[in-house]
Amino acid sequence: MRPVTLSTAVGALASAPCPMDIYQNPFNVGLGLIVVDSTGAPTFTVEHTFDDPYQSGGLASATWFNHASIAGQATSTDGNYQFAVRAIRLVQSGGTGAGAGKLIINQSGIAS
Repeated sequence: MRPVTLSTAVGALASAPCPMDIYQNPFNVGLGLIVVDSTGAPTFTVEHTFDDPYQSGGLASATWFNHASIAGQATSTDGNYQFAVRAIRLVQSGGTGAGAGKLIINQSGIAS
């Protein structure tokens, strides 16, 4: 899987979700959170879901869980997933609603 970048910006407090390939073995996913603009003191959380993004209705009613170590972060950081999750997104909260962040996702597997 090629690297995927998810972004948040002023007024867009959650990125689009990125469906993951749960059939990769090993599943391993590297995450890099980059705080692009810290105006207004935003915090950023990586979230994942086990719900199928391709089911009827998509992820509109998905249950999202916070990443174990990338939750409420105000500075750039990194992390990973070693277990299969169906989709990942970046959520911005706190502060005044200003600021921006991006999340780079790299999943191991066969290059395409």
